[in-house]
Amino acid sequence: MRRYVLLIVFLVLLVFVMLLHITKDTPFDSIYEKNIIGNATNNISNRGKVAVQGDWVYYYNADSNFFNPEGLYRIRKDNSGLALMDNGSISFINVVGDWVYYVKHTTAGKRITYSYLYKIKLDGSCKKKIADNASYVHVVDNKIYYSVSVDVLGGMDGIELNFPIDDIGNIYQCDLDGKECIKIASRKDGGFLHILNDYVYYNVGKHCYRMNLFDKKTEYVTDVAWHVIVSDDAIYYVSYDESTIFKYDIVQQTTSEIAKNVERVNYMIVINDKLYYRNGIGNSLQVLDLYTLETDELFISGDIYSFDNEPYVFYNNKLEKLDLEF
Repeated sequence: MRRYVLLIVFLVLLVFVMLLHITKDTPFDSIYEKNIIGNATNNISNRGKVAVQGDWVYYYNADSNFFNPEGLYRIRKDNSGLALMDNGSISFINVVGDWVYYVKHTTAGKRITYSYLYKIKLDGSCKKKIADNASYVHVVDNKIYYSVSVDVLGGMDGIELNFPIDDIGNIYQCDLDGKECIKIASRKDGGFLHILNDYVYYNVGKHCYRMNLFDKKTEYVTDVAWHVIVSDDAIYYVSYDESTIFKYDIVQQTTSEIAKNVERVNYMIVINDKLYYRNGIGNSLQVLDLYTLETDELFISGDIYSFDNEPYVFYNNKLEKLDLEF
């Protein structure tokens, strides 16, 4: 009899320890602040490979190895609680409430890569595909916005897609389950898509437009080129020859050159009064003060992300706040 009592006590203690472990290492406790916007538009413009909610970081690990294969991961900011959530090539990560929304890229043959939008619970359960061929995904105010996209090597000649080719580039709005989808903008080919301050910013060719999220009224803003970034009061972009950075003031409706001879910008983000960009190849990060137009140079690895309007560096699967003491 005593043996059975001890066994029951042991099992109760085991269950208690397991529950304590789950409570500690799962990111859906009510004490955590829940996002209303899935990720900053600046981050999405750079493919949104990192997102944050509360004390947890959700990220794409591209450096596959035996212990940590390529895929979507979550980890605490103190680098504890690492867990794989889904395998594969991942981008455009958004986290809102109890769900992570992300795009998973899947190859079809040698030339086609499709991009499927999924949602998964914070604990890695209930994975569900909610949209096909999605890019530039934004989750804002209980709605999902995305642009239809597909990656094809070597042009479209001889290619058969699993969806109408004239749908490429169109912009859709749907609910958080991928239902009630409506096309809110038509355009040929792809392009950028930003959402900020109740507006959708997008391009049709070199022309930039913005659409009010509520009444869907659309207006022309300005002409742009490459690497378009939208901030509260301005649009930043790089010339077609990738040598000059321009600023378009949305209020004053004026365009000005803010950096010349920048040489092949391949990454750009605006946070507060600073514009961060990379020149060509290497670890050189340029930090442009948007008031003085003076530039400082940092030598760091990793990409820059915006969280709580502060710059962070993500490198070797770790997120750290950027030190700007020159």
